Amino acid sequence: MNAQQVVAVTPGVNLISSLELRSFSCSWSPGSRPVVSGVSVVFDAGQVTAICGPNGCGKSSLVGCLAGLSEPVPTSGKAIWHSCKEDGLWESKQARAHSVLLRQAAPFVPSDYVSSYFALFANAKYGGKDLLPEMCKRFSVDGLLSKRLSELSGGQWRRVQCAAHFSVQAPVRFLDEP
Repeated sequence: MNAQQVVAVTPGVNLISSLELRSFSCSWSPGSRPVVSGVSVVFDAGQVTAICGPNGCGKSSLVGCLAGLSEPVPTSGKAIWHSCKEDGLWESKQARAHSVLLRQAAPFVPSDYVSSYFALFANAKYGGKDLLPEMCKRFSVDGLLSKRLSELSGGQWRRVQCAAHFSVQAPVRFLDEP
């Protein structure tokens, strides 16, 4: 079975023009066997890049690492962000500050309401408040705001996640199994 992860660099947001990986590897802990090894690719602004491969080959691990999660961790190579003004290493702190990750299985509290879930994104660094109403309409979830998360079907829950995720205009967007 082929699965996909997607990486997108948003043009014009914080002037990041690309994210480049040079022989990039990551592992579950420093010194352990790499989960992903030797990846070299450039993710250009304005482009959507799909990472395809069989289950278990490390696609979700790679996007989780690039999004700045605590596991897996970068172990070799470089991740570099480029802009028209400067370049820098794309490290965990940078990643968490300038990217947003839509996980395949996002944690949630079943008793929370859809509107409470959206509130988390409305106050994000790159704001979601202004775009949220448009995204709710686009993903057909505007009628679900008063529902509890536990009342949603799997498809409704995924559309709620997408509406919240796309309301945040972070420079780099990672989607795990979109």
